[in-house]
Amino acid sequence: QTAFFIGLVVAALFWIAAWYFLMPRLLGRDRKAKGLWRLSLTYVGWNALLFVPGVILYFVFSFGAQAVALFLLVIMFGAASVLTFALRHLNQLGVSTAQGVRAFVIVTLVSNGAYLLFVLGYAKLAGVL
Repeated sequence: QTAFFIGLVVAALFWIAAWYFLMPRLLGRDRKAKGLWRLSLTYVGWNALLFVPGVILYFVFSFGAQAVALFLLVIMFGAASVLTFALRHLNQLGVSTAQGVRAFVIVTLVSNGAYLLFVLGYAKLAGVL
């Protein structure tokens, strides 16, 4: 149970760090882009709001259709992030749509990749792998 909450916190920290360090560089701004990292908190909030329906959905489908549940969860969480970015944050970045989308995709991939490495390292230390 403790590992679960540590995982959530670490995932949020990777996401915020990626926005703080990578997003200004990818958008062509200086390192001290004022408040740009605060936009990342919106996604953390969305994921927190979607957590309860996600758990319910996964629980319902866990009686035999885990692949379907995981697919729906990825769609649900991913769609919320993409819609938030497209409708709310893309215009606030002050760059072209292509540059903004490219930066968002790179930040998402780097954040998720770092978290995946963290999880694999933790699983290796815990003796699961």
